[in-house]
Amino acid sequence: VGLVILDQRIRMPEYGILPEAGVLDDLGTARGTQDTIFTVSGYGLTYRSQDHSAVPSISYRIRLMALSTLVNLDSALNDGYNLQTQGNGDDRGGTCSGDSGGPVFLGGPDSNLMVGVTSFGLNPLCRGTDFAYRIDRSEVLDWINSH
Repeated sequence: VGLVILDQRIRMPEYGILPEAGVLDDLGTARGTQDTIFTVSGYGLTYRSQDHSAVPSISYRIRLMALSTLVNLDSALNDGYNLQTQGNGDDRGGTCSGDSGGPVFLGGPDSNLMVGVTSFGLNPLCRGTDFAYRIDRSEVLDWINSH
């Protein structure tokens, strides 16, 4: 997690809200949470083509948002500090190359509760399993609030 500290205040109509510590913890063990929705956002590639393809990768260089669903919080790649989601690509959500560092909000597109920062995906074609670093951990929130 990183912070950008500006020299002067910027006025915006709405800001993201930091979560309470552990807000995602119950999702790791609760039944019926696989339909939990997250909104991911970034400026990365819009479409990533296969290597050696005549079809180029596409980036509109604009901020894009997509929905992802919860996979789990407790796999070997999560270890309690990552959030694993499924986007499925093909305009059905998820992240792509260059989205790292973008916010992950708990809920649909109107949510402003930021619970993670996009970190990495397992599929080089931007389809499938995505991971975000959880910011709902007390040590992360303490660090953010100390600046």
